[in-house]
Amino acid sequence: MRAVLSALSLLVIGLGFLGFGGWNYYAGTTGEKTTAVVDQCTKSYGRKGRTRTTCYGTWQENGVSKRGQIDGVGDDDQGKSVEVRIHDGEAYAFSWVGVLIPAGVGGFMLVAAVFWAASAFKGGKNQPAAPAWQGPPHPQAARPPQPAYPYAGQPGYPPPGYPPAGYPPAAYPAPGYPQQAYAPPPGYASQPGAYRPAPPPAAGYPPPGYPPAQYPPAQYPPAGYPPR
Repeated sequence: MRAVLSALSLLVIGLGFLGFGGWNYYAGTTGEKTTAVVDQCTKSYGRKGRTRTTCYGTWQENGVSKRGQIDGVGDDDQGKSVEVRIHDGEAYAFSWVGVLIPAGVGGFMLVAAVFWAASAFKGGKNQPAAPAWQGPPHPQAARPPQPAYPYAGQPGYPPPGYPPAGYPPAAYPAPGYPQQAYAPPPGYASQPGAYRPAPPPAAGYPPPGYPPAQYPPAQYPPAGYPPR
């Protein structure tokens, strides 16, 4: 929609330039024909340093001397006599520059606006409909299959002489490997985190007479202990 509005704006501006060029042609070729003398040209400055030249002069209209603005002339025409056409008390000198430049700019804008609007309509028709919302992808979605050996099948792989001759060796693995399964000694706990059983006490332990007789003493703990 925005492209269509931009094309319409460009179309209107192009029509304005074409109308300006057409008016310059009409004003410079129709109306009462006479000769004017360019007396004075002044310059005025607009935005961004743009200048505009306005020229004034005199001419004869129905036998009466007139003075006013003369369109279609510039500084180079000051002091010269030029052929003009009279419209509503103003003189217009014919100039192909004032006709062709606005008409060319306007025609280019019209063609560009037509192509712009046509491409916008065509693009809108060919654009596929947006797919329905399926929600975000699952975090554990299956990845595409990856080759086990990314270099397999490429030129130069494997390199010449690889693997080397005699690899792997004929006696690989070595005879008798793997060995028999390891069996823990008797009494060794097989549960995870368990410790080995405590060894038996050494000979002569505890020493004779230990603990001593009457241990603890008969009056221990004393009467009334612990206090209530």
